[in-house]
Amino acid sequence: MRVWRECQADIGLYNGEVDDDVDENGYKIDIDETIEPEDIKVGDRENVLLSTWPNYECPERHRDWLQLLFCPPEEMYSLFCDHFIRLYVSRSMYQFPYMKMYQLMKRLLTIFFGNRNGEWTVKNMSIQNNVLRWPVHTRKPIVQEFNIGEYSQLKMNCLDSIIDSSVPLTNLQMNVPASHDRIVDHPMFLHADHVTISNQPLEIVFSDLFLFQANTVVIANPPSAHFLYFEKIIFVFMEKTRPIGVRWSILIYAKKDLTTLVLPDALDVIEISRDCMKLAMGSDAIVVLQFSETHSGTWFNIETCPRISKNP
Repeated sequence: MRVWRECQADIGLYNGEVDDDVDENGYKIDIDETIEPEDIKVGDRENVLLSTWPNYECPERHRDWLQLLFCPPEEMYSLFCDHFIRLYVSRSMYQFPYMKMYQLMKRLLTIFFGNRNGEWTVKNMSIQNNVLRWPVHTRKPIVQEFNIGEYSQLKMNCLDSIIDSSVPLTNLQMNVPASHDRIVDHPMFLHADHVTISNQPLEIVFSDLFLFQANTVVIANPPSAHFLYFEKIIFVFMEKTRPIGVRWSILIYAKKDLTTLVLPDALDVIEISRDCMKLAMGSDAIVVLQFSETHSGTWFNIETCPRISKNP
């Protein structure tokens, strides 16, 4: 959904389409002024790279103040050019008389999802760094796969207000920007069968990925060079005790001979070969490290398994 503004089309800005609502004088409306009952703020897009954003203000707003002084009130406080709402559905575009985008989004979501009393399921759901215009009266859906976009603690804290948390997520997907909130434990990580990190962040934030508890974590697309530091991956994973069943899968460029790794003496290596390594984790568990090949590439898998005692 975009706002088409005649004045911006005249100066060639994104073909006249902008992402922001405007007030009667052509100014962008502050997002906090648009919050309505049951709306959920999951980010603040206005704080992202403000210095690189183009000027969306209506050029006609900068008319000579003397002209404004003698304008009739109905002209002085009206939009200075034609505005429309453009709604894109699949490959089709629909244009409507201008109204505030946040009001139209609220109406659409209420039409589609409002006043639901029975159980209902959403297969895929994603949110942006903005405001979710959720219906006032509706039952929270069961969501199978949820993409929160860029990780933030605010988004993680909002999930319970959006979804029916009595049913586990199949997959919780996110990406981790170079500048991000510190990733901390959250019940929603354990509530998901899989947590997928859809990018491979810079090495400076890599160790943060192992601070939260989750059942299965997948780090994918695209593989980056710093993940060739297998020693660091293993050391960070082994720094804390992991419950049995925890599994991490990391997309890499190619396999590496595990017998060539230089590991700290504190790690108890039970078994090692070119493609597989087993390390002790306490008296009841071992960590198995091995490679696998799929249609998407080569994966380095780390999994905590129960230690099977040998018969006397």
